[in-house]
Amino acid sequence: MAPTTDAPKLLKRRKLGKGKKKAWRAANVKELHDFLDDERRQVESGGLVSEKSDELLFAIDTKKAQKHTPIKRLVSKKEQFRNRPLRSCALLEPSSHIESVVKPKPVNFKKGKKTQKILDLLWEKTASRECVIALKREKDNAKRNAKRLREESCEVSNDIWNDDDGASKAQLHRPKHLKTKPSKLDATVVPHPGASVNPSYEDHQDLLRSAVETEETKRKKALKIANCLRPRVPRSEAATPATHLAEMAAGLVDDSDSEIETEVKGDGKEEDSDEKTSVRMPQRKSKRQRRHETNLKEQMRKKKAETERRIQEEMVERVRILKREIRQQEEKEVARVEAKLKLKEEEPYRTKRLGKVKYDEPAADLKLSEELVAHLREVKPEGHILKDVYTSMLRRNIMEPRVKQPKKRKAVKAYIKKSHRDTT
Repeated sequence: MAPTTDAPKLLKRRKLGKGKKKAWRAANVKELHDFLDDERRQVESGGLVSEKSDELLFAIDTKKAQKHTPIKRLVSKKEQFRNRPLRSCALLEPSSHIESVVKPKPVNFKKGKKTQKILDLLWEKTASRECVIALKREKDNAKRNAKRLREESCEVSNDIWNDDDGASKAQLHRPKHLKTKPSKLDATVVPHPGASVNPSYEDHQDLLRSAVETEETKRKKALKIANCLRPRVPRSEAATPATHLAEMAAGLVDDSDSEIETEVKGDGKEEDSDEKTSVRMPQRKSKRQRRHETNLKEQMRKKKAETERRIQEEMVERVRILKREIRQQEEKEVARVEAKLKLKEEEPYRTKRLGKVKYDEPAADLKLSEELVAHLREVKPEGHILKDVYTSMLRRNIMEPRVKQPKKRKAVKAYIKKSHRDTT
């Protein structure tokens, strides 16, 4: 139905006040006319639909649907016998009238467990990598969430301090590295026979000799370090008798005389250099000189070829020497491997460096020949048991060596209290 108003159409962008008459004329009343026409049509056809009850608007179907039953065809016995299934096919039917040989499954048997396991294996083999990763991520997230929930619940399932059942549930295991020792060295070092109270002459001399060798090695090492740190003076700058005399005579001779002598010598050199500035053109070589140069070149070429030929012959003759060098190289390689294996075997018996401070073997306890005593009562007590135990622990890699650090004391500032300052 078309609108009854003949008001002109207004642009969308134009805005009018709601209280103006133009706004009334511009209102769209099409929906209002449609609603009134619909109500008028319902009243003419029997009344408004909104005022009618459900029984008038709807009806319940109580009739049953009739099933279509097909008419069966009567089949004679002769035709049934003719169309009977074969004996081989009858054995395959569920009701073959043959007793089953399969034993009945137990009560706790889970049907389809093996089939499901095979299907899971096939799925893992045939599934794509992304699918497997996604499944694994889901399982990990589920485990993580379960662990978080257990931690948040703050429920203790077992008490480790309970002697009845806690000790059986919470088993504490020692770590594996506690069973292995850090070193195979013995805790107690057997002293040298020469360090006894009344040693033999040979044992005592052997102990003194080993101590002298140890001290000599330390001295050489310290001397080597000192030589490396000593400043090196190049030979060109080293002192000579002439330089020593010049240094000692510095200031004894007047410098003005030496300057005059150097100026005179310098003027003479300039004059000589002016005379020698003339350049001579090279003279042309004669035929004899060219022939001589050609002969020299030919002799040098022949000599070089002869040298190369002699070197090749010597290389052929050096096969025996090369074999000997190869054999020596192989022997060196075998010796290096043996030394490496020996070092590996001695690894458990060596003291390692565990910290910044390096472990130094303490000096051997010895007495000089004039310090030896004849009786045990005259022996003076030396050393300390705790110090020996501490040294043994350092030697066996149980703890790292340490150096006693000096204490840094803060400087105490002296001042006079205000209460004492005022007193006289």
